[in-house]
Amino acid sequence: MELLKLLILSFVISFAFLIVVDRVTGNLVDEYYDSIDYEERETNRYARQFQNYIEKNDLKSTDKKKLDKWVLKKRVLLIAIYKKNRIVYNCSGVSASALEDQAEHAENLTYEVFSTTPHMPKLNTANEETAEYLLEIAQYWIKEFDIDAWRLDVANEIDHHFWKRFYAATHELKSDFYILGEVWHSAQEWVEQEEFDAVMNYPFTESIALDFVNHETTAKEMVSMLSEHLMKYRDQTNEVMLNAMDTHDTARLLTLCHGNKELQRQTLAFMFTQPGAPCVYYGTEVGLDGGFDPGCRKCMIWDEEKQDHEMFAFMQKLIKLRKDYADIWSKGKVEYRNVCDETNSLEVVRSFDGAELHCFFNMGEKALEAPCSGEVLLGQNLKDDKIEKDGFIIVKK
Repeated sequence: MELLKLLILSFVISFAFLIVVDRVTGNLVDEYYDSIDYEERETNRYARQFQNYIEKNDLKSTDKKKLDKWVLKKRVLLIAIYKKNRIVYNCSGVSASALEDQAEHAENLTYEVFSTTPHMPKLNTANEETAEYLLEIAQYWIKEFDIDAWRLDVANEIDHHFWKRFYAATHELKSDFYILGEVWHSAQEWVEQEEFDAVMNYPFTESIALDFVNHETTAKEMVSMLSEHLMKYRDQTNEVMLNAMDTHDTARLLTLCHGNKELQRQTLAFMFTQPGAPCVYYGTEVGLDGGFDPGCRKCMIWDEEKQDHEMFAFMQKLIKLRKDYADIWSKGKVEYRNVCDETNSLEVVRSFDGAELHCFFNMGEKALEAPCSGEVLLGQNLKDDKIEKDGFIIVKK
């Protein structure tokens, strides 16, 4: 039971903590994506103590009893495989065989894991002691650090009963606490049952990309898909869904746009006009590109001389527009008007408490006249009272 208490399921990151000791250089590789103690952010101390113990006693990977003695004394879970000149230690009482040159995949496991990753064991949330401990951790960070939200990774693989308890435990401390689940498909069964407040709205933003970026659908088809997604949830849920055109699990928007920055700006502008909470992935605001993982997770462009300042200034204007008219964007009605397949264009109208914002987007090849007029708040590719390819205009009536 004591060891079980240390198997802490993280809903922002993962399950366990992996220590790798390089027997040649003496350096250790500790994975911050995983952890041992989720009340302790710094986990290096366990790794260093483990390394010192190995070096002091000149232990080998075959000295399992001695290694077990240290690990069990410290009540630490380590998953391990001996590979070449490295010790990656396993005290979980099971064996795993590595594939190729990494410890991320294993076969012949005697316990259930996420995917084929041996250091990410699945926990039994139906076990009361396990569930209680996880709920304590969920509340710990609210009590101690006043956090406002949990983002739940691969949330659809945990049982509904536990998520209901998780929701109750967090909202008991903060009535406006925000629980965001990662669900790649329809999430009605989670957001309608007081489990999550919202999810990462992948189906919604993918519908946007299919027309704006990929040109695989028509304007009417896109509107039909967007409307279908909006109809699945209550207005209160749609208002807080997380909308992102790119994330750590997708190719970056600029890459999907084949380097077309005007198209990237147009697509982001459209996302910002939609119901939900717009999310900008790090680096998108300065022109960072990248393909699918690991390309989408490459280092931020810290050198300001290499950053796209025009893109950054545009994002500032887009965010300011969202903040200046927060009530309309957050609470207002949404209508799709003048949707035309022939020109591949449409108008989005957002209205609230008598105020209206009209947004016209030209996804086609020919310059078009905007069906709306008023005070121009933001626009792109506007010439001679027309909106050219990859252009848009947002006006206040």
